[in-house]
Parts: sequence; structure tokens; C-alpha cells
Amino acid sequence: MKGALHVAWATVLLAACTTAPGPGVEAPGPADANAEVRVLAEGRWGALLRGDVTAAYAYLSPATRSSVSLLQYQQRIRVGFWKRAVVDTITCEPEACKVGVTITYDYGSVKGVETPLTESWVKEGGKWWFVLKK
Repeated sequence: MKGALHVAWATVLLAACTTAPGPGVEAPGPADANAEVRVLAEGRWGALLRGDVTAAYAYLSPATRSSVSLLQYQQRIRVGFWKRAVVDTITCEPEACKVGVTITYDYGSVKGVETPLTESWVKEGGKWWFVLKK
């Protein structure tokens, strides 16, 4: 019985090794897109929270950057306004993701206002980019 159990485990492990991607090989699928977009969204919000508008601008899609200059983006962004941003949800399709973020800010004498928002991210040229709402 013990020998049969070892053979069964060996078969399972061998099957897993032949279907799982090796190091440096990306596995396709929404879970990977979700993880990649989460890192990007958190990086963009980290830049905004630090007041680094130039770094945040680099996350914009090429199409967005072709229609909005860095100067226009800098004028549009309220540096120092947000206190915190948390990526709550990510829903991806092959070429687009919706990211739910809760931002925290102070509004006059009211401290710690939390507002949910939804961001759009698109895959272009094999990379994920943030799409700025007009």
C-alpha cells in the first residue's frame, strides 16, 4: 500500500512539473494580470502620495500621454491632497482591467474622508497602462 501511495504522489508531482511554467516564464491568465496591475496601481498611487507627479505620469498609457502633456497633468493633479490609497479590487479581461481604489483625504475640517473610485487600465504593447479619465 505504501508503495502505491508513493507512485501516486510521484505521478501527481510529475504532472505538476510538466504543466507549471519554469523560472522566468510568465504563466498566462487573469491571476497574473491582476497581480501585475495591482503592483502598477499601487506604484502609481505611491508616486501620487509622495507628490512625484512625473513618476505618476509615466504610468499613463501612450495614447493618454499623446493627448495630455506632463505640464497639463501636473496642473490637473492636486499634490498633497490624498493621505492614503488602498487598492481594493481588480477585475481583468485579456486587454483591460478595472481597479477599485479607496482614497483617503481631508476635506476642510473633516479628516479621513474615504472615497471609492474605479480606475481603468489597458494592455498595450504587452504592458499595462493607466487610462486617465477626461
